[in-house]
Amino acid sequence: MPKTTFLKLPDERKEKLRKIIYNIFINKDYESISIRNLVTEMDISIGSFYKYFDDKAEMYLFFFCEIEKKIFEEEKRRNSSFFYPTELLDLHEILTQEEIDFSTSWLKVPEDVLYKFYFKGHAKRLYRSILDELIEMQKKSQLNPHITANIAYHIIITSMFSFMLYIKENKITDKEDFFNRKTTYYQTVILPGILSEKYYKQKYSKNAIKSEIIL
Repeated sequence: MPKTTFLKLPDERKEKLRKIIYNIFINKDYESISIRNLVTEMDISIGSFYKYFDDKAEMYLFFFCEIEKKIFEEEKRRNSSFFYPTELLDLHEILTQEEIDFSTSWLKVPEDVLYKFYFKGHAKRLYRSILDELIEMQKKSQLNPHITANIAYHIIITSMFSFMLYIKENKITDKEDFFNRKTTYYQTVILPGILSEKYYKQKYSKNAIKSEIIL
């Protein structure tokens, strides 16, 4: 999260810095960008940077989560379930091209940034509504009877870390390819373990609608 000093900046100033930061990460790989590069482009001192953010990773994750939240909130509005959405989202309907390009940089961030996102609270805060749905599913006996909603939520969030390492190791940078592989991963590896056998067969049999989980 950004520090209070950044949050208290005038909206116009924050928006200007946001656009600069987007542009930096769109045009350069995460690991090649130094704090000095950032402050030069942002036209601030190194001291000011650390008054705004703890480090480069926290700065990046703040802006990444802002975009993910937009996508996630729109998915919630359009679909009754995160596990089998009925309406797929065209990102161009809700994001600017800059936001889409910046979010694509996620496929190239280093392992420590992925770890911080999935294991240090960012993902669990962002996707809290999934836990709410899992709790309701547990009440309806739609989850594996041997696990709780909280365990299922932890599995869903943290398993994405391993999947992202696979993406990095195989140098997958095409968004469509990424989403197709992610869908297969969740529907064939993760969901059979967290859903009840009956519910899984009902929703993910060969005749069921195949659609991606939003994460």
